[in-house]
Amino acid sequence: MENPLGTSGNILEMCIDDIAGAISAARAGADRVEYCLNITEGGTTPDLESTRELLEALKEYPHVGIQILIRERLGNFTYNHEEIDRMCQSIEDIKNLEKPGTNQIGYVVGAITEDRQLDLPATKRFREVAADATLTFHRAFDELSDGLDGIKKLIELGYNRILTTGKGIEKQLETNTVNGLRAETGYSVSGLAELVKAGGRNLTILASGGIRPDTWDPTLTRIGLKEFHLRAPWEDGDTRDPDSGNLNPATVRVMRKILDA
Repeated sequence: MENPLGTSGNILEMCIDDIAGAISAARAGADRVEYCLNITEGGTTPDLESTRELLEALKEYPHVGIQILIRERLGNFTYNHEEIDRMCQSIEDIKNLEKPGTNQIGYVVGAITEDRQLDLPATKRFREVAADATLTFHRAFDELSDGLDGIKKLIELGYNRILTTGKGIEKQLETNTVNGLRAETGYSVSGLAELVKAGGRNLTILASGGIRPDTWDPTLTRIGLKEFHLRAPWEDGDTRDPDSGNLNPATVRVMRKILDA
């Protein structure tokens, strides 16, 4: 478990796709990063060399956890045997890299069937190959026909957390009032609340779905959520800092303050 930087115990995970962005996230207050390529399209497994560079770069920030996305390709989350084999090999390859620092390293995986059930053989293999590393089931979870049953199975298999918007449980947009403005969000507070209860102490819910300072709902922490996942891309009109790569550290700093308020 990462040691949260803030005073609240809430964990801030930033999704990043470059080394400069990872370092910037660490400096701005992130507790953990998820590393992937093709970030704007949902993400795919990063190449081994860039993963090696990430581990080297973040050794100076040993408190920052590192999650590596293992996703063979873009598109749906239903995979054939060869694709599952390649994803398991990706985990093995990363496990075999020399670890220059003491950062906690885990993997983000997921596979479902065409009829929207957990792909149990694949899900079991991921757990076995990852060994004792932290394992997160990604947002393929939101496409399951029965998310509560999915949680039970993931607990049985020894998964550590689920990355989710809560919308698979409550399939309607939530509208929030933030600073007097109406903001439509990509997450469901009621759905996330149900998942927190279902996961209990056995499975952590990592909330996602367009979480930003301007879409933040204080109810998210009141329902028991402690971990939050988001991107911080540069927006039109921002003055980009080339040293921060593809991540805007100002968003990270603001979210850190929100989570610690």
